[in-house]
Amino acid sequence: MRLAEIYYQDVLAGVQQETEDGEYKSTYDADYVDKYPSQFLTFSMPVSKHSYSSNRLFSFFKGIIPEGWLLELRQRIGK
Repeated sequence: MRLAEIYYQDVLAGVQQETEDGEYKSTYDADYVDKYPSQFLTFSMPVSKHSYSSNRLFSFFKGIIPEGWLLELRQRIGK
């Protein structure tokens, strides 16, 4: 399983995980839900206490993943 913390302006907004069977789950942090109920990350995933699940990486996250030389650079500097 792989897990990534998702931040919105230095505030932990939630986690994104890939399960062993290849499913993707995105869950808002409980504190984030309470403090920022209208501060969603994407229109397709409003702030909610329930998890969002998909058999593919959510398009919002897919769109912000670096590719090519930028991905290599990020892996080298560890960020």
